[in-house]
Amino acid sequence: MKYNKYTFMNNLIIKKLWGILLLVGISQIFTNGVVVASDSTLLSSADSVSNRSAKETGKLFFWEVVSDKTVVYILGSVHVAKASMYPLDPSILKAYKQCAKIVVESDITDPEVQKKVMAFMQKNGQIVSGKTLEDYLSAIEIKAFKTMLPASLPYENAKRMRPWILQMNLALLLSLEYGYDPNLGLDMHFAKKAKEEQKPLLSLENPETVLLTMASLEWEEEMDLMRVMIRDSIQEKTNFKKEMKEEFDYLFDLWKKGDVEGLYKIAVVDEINKSPISKKLIKRLNNDRNIAWIPKIETYLKSDVPHFVIMGAMHPLGDEGVINLLSDKGYRVRQFDKTISK
Repeated sequence: MKYNKYTFMNNLIIKKLWGILLLVGISQIFTNGVVVASDSTLLSSADSVSNRSAKETGKLFFWEVVSDKTVVYILGSVHVAKASMYPLDPSILKAYKQCAKIVVESDITDPEVQKKVMAFMQKNGQIVSGKTLEDYLSAIEIKAFKTMLPASLPYENAKRMRPWILQMNLALLLSLEYGYDPNLGLDMHFAKKAKEEQKPLLSLENPETVLLTMASLEWEEEMDLMRVMIRDSIQEKTNFKKEMKEEFDYLFDLWKKGDVEGLYKIAVVDEINKSPISKKLIKRLNNDRNIAWIPKIETYLKSDVPHFVIMGAMHPLGDEGVINLLSDKGYRVRQFDKTISK
């Protein structure tokens, strides 16, 4: 198959946008048997994960935002994680204990929310008109694609899925194989903890917001992402599953070491101008949602009640991040240092 210039412009989209699965909240929707999915972004061969390392900063992905009335704590979360993340730093646990209300991106522990997500997936998750990926991909591409699938995602099921949901399922199921678990993500951890302690649990948005963003991609954009993922495996002769594991481990290590600059660079700065699709996805999945959340966070800051807010680790970062947007409005912000090693 001949790849046009637009497709080649996207040759950095697959791995790092898959990393967004850990960072912007899509993985929440997969828990409790609800299967949805993520995106992706490719590193060039010269930018191998094995050649990079996270920098230990002594900082946490954790901030305090202070108004004249109260305080809001913001925790940058990884939505799929490992048990090695715990115990959390004492400053995080202390802040949680002080807060009367807990806020997550969306409460996917709510059975009604799960029903809505399932209904959305049933309506939007399949290729229309009874076609399959075999109608759009070459025999060589199909052969390569089959090698990428985990045992938990049979090809006969996968070939009927729309590319955006297929890649999201693939990202989640591979992360499970690598030892990551949505039930160990920080949002799930604190959502369950809040309900056990009967603390009010609030949401920043409806979970369908993320799904609508992904489902609104044009068909050719979805297929370009799909072909790029497959093409790299064919042309570079890389071990797709091995490289995906390295990418997940690297992003997880960036979070554990508090490497805010490193994570922001790999997930946003390196990608935002690489292609139209990567720019569109980052804007929709991250920047637009940040802006939409600010009015809600301001209502918390104008109340007399401290709030503990958990959001994907990308959301607080950068000029377009939640922390900077709140600082620009005059609120006092402070990033926490690590205390667990002291």
